[in-house]
Amino acid sequence: RDFTNEQYHIYNINNVRVGVIGLTYHPMAGMANPTSLLGFNSLDPIETAQKLIGQIDSLTDIIVLLTHIGIENDRELARSIKGADIIIGGHSHTRLDTAEIVNGVLIVQAGSYARYLGRLDLSVARDSVIAHKDTLIALTVGNWTPNPRLQAIVDSLAAEIDARFAVPIGTLKNDWKIGKGPESNVGSWLAEAIRAKTGADVGIVNSGGIRRDIPAGPITLKDIYEMLPFDNYVTSFTCTGAELLKIFGGEVENETGSSSHGALQISGAKYSFRMKDGKAEIVEVSVGGRKLDLAKNYKVTTIDYVILNKDKYLHFNPRNIQSTETLMSDMIIEAIKNAKIIDSKLEGNIRQVD
Repeated sequence: RDFTNEQYHIYNINNVRVGVIGLTYHPMAGMANPTSLLGFNSLDPIETAQKLIGQIDSLTDIIVLLTHIGIENDRELARSIKGADIIIGGHSHTRLDTAEIVNGVLIVQAGSYARYLGRLDLSVARDSVIAHKDTLIALTVGNWTPNPRLQAIVDSLAAEIDARFAVPIGTLKNDWKIGKGPESNVGSWLAEAIRAKTGADVGIVNSGGIRRDIPAGPITLKDIYEMLPFDNYVTSFTCTGAELLKIFGGEVENETGSSSHGALQISGAKYSFRMKDGKAEIVEVSVGGRKLDLAKNYKVTTIDYVILNKDKYLHFNPRNIQSTETLMSDMIIEAIKNAKIIDSKLEGNIRQVD
């Protein structure tokens, strides 16, 4: 279907009127570059769902909420509304082997990256689901015969992409791994690359912008564009040491709490933190090998996405903002070409201590 601002659609499936309401993450400002959201406004999922359920309840036999808000928010949504029958969720990449039932609402989610196809069979009577069977079908390569016509299109496009982008630009001596901890070898290397290029004191890269690992061996343009798919421009700003401390303090609070959104990868600075009475606190910070000076001004290089989402990442208003007008992916490609062989490791930039 072409894009519309349609908030719901009613399907007739085997003489059952199925109302489907679409709900997305709210607020969207922290999930994407705000400049790409101009003209769009995300609405509160709970309030919106209840309003639309009221509008279509008499026109439907069952109501499905098709969401992209994550499993925890799906559960809260189910607890907070009346009149919905099913939530088909996304965003958190959760594989639910069996449907959950929360406040009488079935919640299903089929993982991520097309590894599974979710199937939900329903028996419906008197505007209610009276029985269901949910199944996850593993989409294992080799178990299915590709459609020849579609496969030909895919092969043609893949050949065109490879011809343009499967071009080696350097060599990795070890795997680049995003990892699950506060620091990753790829994150540290990327942060150092943009810091060094711009002559900044500190380099910062958000982990959420690094979208894939890259194995050791030849590294290609295609690898970089897949790893850094967003059109983010390398941008610098000025802050005091006290403000830099706010960035790092906010990070350890997020990473050790329930609202983790992916650590900021850093270079040019190091900090340690510890847990005290169930809360994280910064122990020590250094920049350029010297103890952080709270009154000193430091130049920090990051990407425009981080600055535009300053409330999420920086916790203050940055000053002297200057764009390089260079995409991060382009700057990294240049850095790899110059380095030729990359031997990256964990630098110990972020450490938890006793």
